[in-house]
Amino acid sequence: MKIYSGIFLEDGSHVTFDFNPGEPSLPNGVEEGDVAVIEVVGEYSDDLVSCEIVEVDGLRTQCSKNTLLHITTWLADGVKAFQSGLRATKNADKISYFENSKIKQGVWDFFEI
Repeated sequence: MKIYSGIFLEDGSHVTFDFNPGEPSLPNGVEEGDVAVIEVVGEYSDDLVSCEIVEVDGLRTQCSKNTLLHITTWLADGVKAFQSGLRATKNADKISYFENSKIKQGVWDFFEI
């Protein structure tokens, strides 16, 4: 069963686009296996999470929520990964934006169990 769609990077990290178990979608015009250029525009960190804030082809938030697109880079013990995006979105004024963005690359796909 498909759990979520997103961009999967070679280092094992990912950007969740649509967490919708059973029926996750990809952005309009995107097909499974398409290469995605990820622009890392900033970072967020607090005592529980750390993540990179990203944009992909003008997309800044997840499909069904206003949660910022992100790559989780660290979690405190017991903290679930979804918390990084929620905390960054809730505390957007604490995001450190880069003067020059960094570029990463991944592939659009689905996480399945």
